[in-house]
Amino acid sequence: MSRSNAWSLSWWIERPVQSLLLHLGLALLAKYVPAAFALFVLLAFGTGLVDGFRHGGHRFGMYALYLAGLEVVYRMAGAPLLWELGKYLCIGLFLAGAFSGSRTGGRNPFLWYGLLLLPGIAWALWIGHPDSGFLRKQLLFSMTGPLVLVSAGWFFWDRRYSLPDLQALLQAAAWPAVTLVALLFMGHSLSDIQWDVTSSHEASGGYGPNQVATVLGWFMVVLAFALLHRLPLTYNRTTDLLLFGLCAFRGLLTFSRGGMVVAAAAILGPLLLVPFFSPAFRRRFFRLAWQLTLVSLVLGGIFVGVDRLTNHYLYYRYAGKSNSEILYGNNPNRTFFSSRELVLQHELAAFAAQPWMGVGAGRGNMYRTAVFHFPHASHNELSRLLAEHGLAGLFIAFAFHLLLPLVRFFRLKTGLNKHWFLLFFLLAELTMAHSAMRLALTGAAFGLAFTLIIPERNDPVRRQ
Repeated sequence: MSRSNAWSLSWWIERPVQSLLLHLGLALLAKYVPAAFALFVLLAFGTGLVDGFRHGGHRFGMYALYLAGLEVVYRMAGAPLLWELGKYLCIGLFLAGAFSGSRTGGRNPFLWYGLLLLPGIAWALWIGHPDSGFLRKQLLFSMTGPLVLVSAGWFFWDRRYSLPDLQALLQAAAWPAVTLVALLFMGHSLSDIQWDVTSSHEASGGYGPNQVATVLGWFMVVLAFALLHRLPLTYNRTTDLLLFGLCAFRGLLTFSRGGMVVAAAAILGPLLLVPFFSPAFRRRFFRLAWQLTLVSLVLGGIFVGVDRLTNHYLYYRYAGKSNSEILYGNNPNRTFFSSRELVLQHELAAFAAQPWMGVGAGRGNMYRTAVFHFPHASHNELSRLLAEHGLAGLFIAFAFHLLLPLVRFFRLKTGLNKHWFLLFFLLAELTMAHSAMRLALTGAAFGLAFTLIIPERNDPVRRQ
């Protein structure tokens, strides 16, 4: 990275003080000068293309994860450009990186993922809609997320990272957390918020709590992996832990359960499962037991603190209680999943009604409105695939979301690679289950799981 200059992301992540000031400044831009923030995003994309072609394919991935981390900040700022700009830029960087390397042949399975999406798109266009502009918007809303997944998978599939390159990748992914957390602290004063058991837009910077919590959960997962494997991402491990705690604090305050529960499951799940498949990782796990206990106590303390700050409404929220249940003690219509289960039922019914071609890509919401009078967007990517793509969607769900991950996990030889794969695969799949693919990070995390880490020769623990 010695060739990097001040225009390069690598230059900034090697200088934590300058990077901290930059990302605090970006929060100010997002808050007060949204157009300037949008210009920065475009500048970062252009720089990523130049830097990637000049200095190697790995840098395309760095810039893509960096911009994916800033996507929700861009939306919160109300920047005057395309709403899905973050996804388009990530797709562009991943594809540029894929074509710049040598692995663009048919052996990459993610090419088939993309091809299997085409029949559903063609079917939707064949059916048509009186308002062609509305159909186009629905198609883009539905398909940009899967296209991020396809391009990220194409880029990351079997891409080999040394530990220094992996650390740089994770640094690029983590620094946008500073901007998001700072922007959230610039929002409503916590003492002025009237808490109840619904997701809090006020504590989420005036934006969608689900997406904000999802991105904060992503940052927690990235920081947790780095902390466990001694790869400092900001200044040192102490500042990484501080940033991790701030992400957890602000994530809990959103009152959006999905992002925080998924982050916890993605962090803890691999730590409980991988030791059964890797003796070396098992020994490392026991050596880290006291650190894991400390982190768990810190997170428990944050939860208790936020619960008290919100007059115990945080507990009520995670317990699935409604306002009427808290006030009057009864709630005959309780729904823990915020009506997402109804959308799931309707999508399965749509698949049963039209199993061969589905209702057409992007047409799921139209179908639910017309048939079930339930105009709610999908929150589950797998059921959306079934409803909108029919048999092709069923094949995608089975082959790419079940069979390929199982084969991949058991073929990986080192505990480090198993931990990496399971961490990001669980993060992506569980996020798809509650938030579909509204964010570029979901597809990026899925593709990221399929990288390979090459341990250093003098590190016997990571080589087993």
